[in-house]
Amino acid sequence: MINVPRDKGREGDVKIEIDISSQMKELLNRNNVQIHSLEQIDAGLKEAYAAGRKQALILHRSKVYARRVGFSGDQVVEVYDTELPAYLKVGERLLVVLGTGGKTRFVLQTAVTHIFSDRFTLGIQDPRHTQRFRVAKAEALVFWPMSPEVYLKLQSDEVVLGRQVGGPITARPADLAAGERPDSPSTVEESLLDRQSRQPTADLAAVLNSPGNVALGVVDISLGGLCLAVAPGSGQAFAHQLLYVSFTLPANQSGIYGAGLRIAALAIARGWKKAPAADHLHLMFLARLPDLVAGFFSA
Repeated sequence: MINVPRDKGREGDVKIEIDISSQMKELLNRNNVQIHSLEQIDAGLKEAYAAGRKQALILHRSKVYARRVGFSGDQVVEVYDTELPAYLKVGERLLVVLGTGGKTRFVLQTAVTHIFSDRFTLGIQDPRHTQRFRVAKAEALVFWPMSPEVYLKLQSDEVVLGRQVGGPITARPADLAAGERPDSPSTVEESLLDRQSRQPTADLAAVLNSPGNVALGVVDISLGGLCLAVAPGSGQAFAHQLLYVSFTLPANQSGIYGAGLRIAALAIARGWKKAPAADHLHLMFLARLPDLVAGFFSA
């Protein structure tokens, strides 16, 4: 995943482009099972990889590499390679795909922990490994399923994910007088951009012109995803789909977060479960939210 700073819109707003083409196929493939520990893999399959009889797929910056891997405990993958270490940095996130020989493939979200000349190690992460924040109230909460054409375009590199971060969240606390409240909420808003022109495509606009689905609430949120409460009996219909989710989190505190936070982002519904009064959809953002968002909950 690559964040490339580009231009600015309104004063203080920041626009970036996020290239996720290499991850799209693996994240949306229904035969893929996303796991967060190697203990979820059969011992015989792990031994086949460790012995070099099978190779893992490593997804890095829109490219896919077949490499021999080894395992240390349940949370560490060691990748034997002399090419990639020169291009990696500690903390960088990679996807690792482990085939089983059948249709099912295991997908690991990882981060680089150590780099050597002939290998590097990856720490396995929960897709929502960052702190989860409970949400008491979310306003204007609507979501739209995206058409298959959209994620095909993302996968084929025809479009890229654009993100605009704006409003008071980009300011320094000192920019506001003590107790002062901003006039408008902070925003994290995503769009789809044509790779050639870098202009918004019509794909998202067409979807947003429809009424959308009203959700019941946000159960919790992290920088990596959120749990969305939807009408009882409707969760399964949205599982494994690409969704565009829009909502505003109101806030009463003063300072730069005092007018609330609006998020409009693309996410994958990784799964669902029944709850007493609603179905819960577990969503993973296509791109992790900026660290600034965490400040909204801790301010």
